[in-house]
Amino acid sequence: MALGLILVASGAVLTTRVLLHGDAIDLCLHCESTNDAFVHADTVVLSAHVAGYVTRVPVADNARVNASQTLVTIQDDDYRAHLAEKDAMLGAARAALEVVQRQIGLETAQIAGAEAALRMAEAGVAQRRLERRRQHDLITDGSTSHRDLEIADADLARLSAQRDRDAALVDAARRAQDVLRAKLVQAQEDVLAAVSARELAAIDLGYTRIASPVSGQVTARMVYVGEYVGIGTQVARVAPLPNVWIVANFREVQLTHMQIRQGASITIDAFPGATFRGHVDSIGPVSGAETALLPPDNATGNFTHIVQRFPVKIVIEPDQAGIDLLRPGMSSHVSVRTLVAMRRDAP
Repeated sequence: MALGLILVASGAVLTTRVLLHGDAIDLCLHCESTNDAFVHADTVVLSAHVAGYVTRVPVADNARVNASQTLVTIQDDDYRAHLAEKDAMLGAARAALEVVQRQIGLETAQIAGAEAALRMAEAGVAQRRLERRRQHDLITDGSTSHRDLEIADADLARLSAQRDRDAALVDAARRAQDVLRAKLVQAQEDVLAAVSARELAAIDLGYTRIASPVSGQVTARMVYVGEYVGIGTQVARVAPLPNVWIVANFREVQLTHMQIRQGASITIDAFPGATFRGHVDSIGPVSGAETALLPPDNATGNFTHIVQRFPVKIVIEPDQAGIDLLRPGMSSHVSVRTLVAMRRDAP
């Protein structure tokens, strides 16, 4: 059995690292360690919002990209025409609204004229009533003729009819104005609907340009020029480097004294000479076996006790040299300084 000892100083903690069959195991009196740890990142999968043919893919595999940088362009002829159609419909809706507003203004003027004519007719009726009463009084003492009384009666009847006609015109004009006001509400709703339709067309046109939401590195291009993509088709993946962290799978017996914000030392297999500082961000609520595709069922048959492992998220402290070299999937070795633990970590 090949066995070697290496003394490693990590902060104020002295760690003895045992080389057993090529695997490094820490015998730190105040650490919990594991080499079942890997670099992770929130890889962004970009998908198409609209359908069409791909016209441009201006980035290469593994290229560095900035936020809002275009990764894929979809043919936009149809979407530009659709937007122009919605612009025309919006213009027509606004013109129709203006027509209704002008009709309401005209109808308001007509109502004012009809009301003035009605007041004039009512004044004429009142004057003719007085004249008829005067003629009726004069005929009793023989001061006027029956013909003059008949003329006064006819004038009163004519002016009363004219007054009734003017009242009907005022009522009709007011009802017409009520109809125009209802049309005004409908025209306003038509304008709002046209605005919304135009905005949706503009959004669809904007979706023909698929941009990266984050700065990072392209991990995969999934479409090429000339391909037809549908809604939801995945077109590219971007890793938001250097925003990475470590997921370390600790045995359940190592979690007894582990707490959030405890410091951690991280080494990466790809860069054996570098050590990174970090801290415990969170401890997984379930073991890895519980989230497996086929969780174990120990309710029947023989039972073999297997120590479970729980994922622990380790956040790497910022502004450290070499962080930009870390890539998702890299293997690592993590030691958490619990200041209490006195265990060995089996690989």
